[in-house]
Amino acid sequence: MNFKINFNTIVWLVMILLTTVINSNAAYFLFICCSLLYMVAKLRLPLTNYCVVTVVSVFLLIPPTLGYTDNNSLGSMFTVLSFVFSFLFAFRVLTSRTELILLSKVLIYYIFGLVVLGLIYSIVVGQRFYITADNLLPGQSRNMLSYYVFFSLSFYLFSNRINDIKPSLVIIGVGLIFSVLLYGRSGIGFASALFLISVAFYCKKRVIAVIGLIVIPILVYYYMEQYYDVIELYITNYTKFGRTTENVRLVMLVDYLDQLTFSKFFLGQQFTRVPSIMSLGSGSPHNSYIWFLANFGFNFLLFLLVAIFSLVLFLIHDRFLFSIFLLFLMRSFFEVIIFPGSISDVFLFIMLLYPIKYLQFNKELA
Repeated sequence: MNFKINFNTIVWLVMILLTTVINSNAAYFLFICCSLLYMVAKLRLPLTNYCVVTVVSVFLLIPPTLGYTDNNSLGSMFTVLSFVFSFLFAFRVLTSRTELILLSKVLIYYIFGLVVLGLIYSIVVGQRFYITADNLLPGQSRNMLSYYVFFSLSFYLFSNRINDIKPSLVIIGVGLIFSVLLYGRSGIGFASALFLISVAFYCKKRVIAVIGLIVIPILVYYYMEQYYDVIELYITNYTKFGRTTENVRLVMLVDYLDQLTFSKFFLGQQFTRVPSIMSLGSGSPHNSYIWFLANFGFNFLLFLLVAIFSLVLFLIHDRFLFSIFLLFLMRSFFEVIIFPGSISDVFLFIMLLYPIKYLQFNKELA
């Protein structure tokens, strides 16, 4: 497959990937500018189309955001606009599958390159890699780097699937190894799931059996070793289990839901009013859905309905894509990785729009 790569595309790719290492409002602003310039040049739709989508989206997203004052108003504006442009750019990418392949390849080599550089640095300084990885992305932990590995693999698998290209299991395997080296339970678990799903769909049954017999026992042993104390506490005393550090995310989720009322669901809620999120999560719920609900209120329900509809379409037409999308949604439960805007939201909207768009213009998925 030949790619037509021009200077504008290269500039956009470089700038948009920089947002993965910028943990500030500047990243959102950069994303908005890059996406706008790229889409105006490539999408060739009337300017009124952009205006209508932007106005409608802002009308839905702004009201809850105005009541959410944990961030300044400028930051909220950047967040909303980047969210809108994520949708617009996702629509653009879906009109050109070759560019989707290009974006997925650049993304995966970029993320893998970061991990390799971190590995080399850790060897040079004589430090464990999972410690070095905490400093690879400014203001972000190794858990986020582990997520980027999972995200790049998911994007790669999706783009290859819809273009009828067999993905390289070597790349998926390397991603799994990187996730293990990053030493994050969720990262290892979800990367392993991607690997096993890819093997199940693209390998012969004998190969699947051999790989399953090797990988699954290792995962079971790893998780049992990590969670032995937690399981023991759960069996002996449920209340103690609920307060262990291994279960911080569950504590914050339960605390948030306990305080959720109809008005807070509709208009959002400040995290400063949820003690566990402030004390245990340092102001972050470590859950994309809580973050979205707190910031954008009733819009969460709209997203949920569309996500369920897209999942059903994937399940009917392509179970591989269904598995990829479901894993991506599940991974978002453990970190704030979607909805703020940027490259993750582009992939989210691509996954949401693809089955709907395909159902409209075609009878079957490829």
